[in-house]
Amino acid sequence: MTAGPRVAASVRRTMLTASFATIALLAVTGCSSPATTTGGTSLFGSITVLEAASLTSSFAQLGKDFEAAHPGVHITFSPGASSALAQQILAGSPADVFASASVANMTEVTDKGAASGPRTFATNVAEVAVAPGSASKIATLADLAKPGVKVALCQPEVPCGALARSVLAKANVSVTPATLGLDVKGTLAYVLNGQADAAIVYATDVL
Repeated sequence: MTAGPRVAASVRRTMLTASFATIALLAVTGCSSPATTTGGTSLFGSITVLEAASLTSSFAQLGKDFEAAHPGVHITFSPGASSALAQQILAGSPADVFASASVANMTEVTDKGAASGPRTFATNVAEVAVAPGSASKIATLADLAKPGVKVALCQPEVPCGALARSVLAKANVSVTPATLGLDVKGTLAYVLNGQADAAIVYATDVL
């Protein structure tokens, strides 16, 4: 993976700041009703997916497509912060699939034997989102440190929060967040509802 700047435009997008930790997918033990095959051709049953909040939209469409192709299967999605989902799994929450936005959270789950077979299936990048019409003139990462600029970050233990702090540290930019989101969707919402001037989220969330 490589890191590099990119300027983008409008929520308003202003720049790409760094490469994002890979997302991993794996099967989780303890499923109550897994999808199974009959005669090697048909799938039936239920699948519970614990997914990083940043995957909500794409997984919703993937789920519809999968159910359409396999009418005997019903998929239930449970989005949240990868760190919180990892703790739910370790506490015994029944699930079949864990889609994490953090390799660290995935490793925590697999190292403790709660899941197996992780695979990286996507990557993402960080981007600064700025509300349209914002009075704050934010064009560079350093602008987030200007007096009076309200910045929303994900909580430190959440993948998007860890990534944001890594990006800021590498750029030698010091930012005191005005608010901390539970996950990337919640963090972006602070910008959309006017509670923050900018947020460091993923490029796909800005889109």
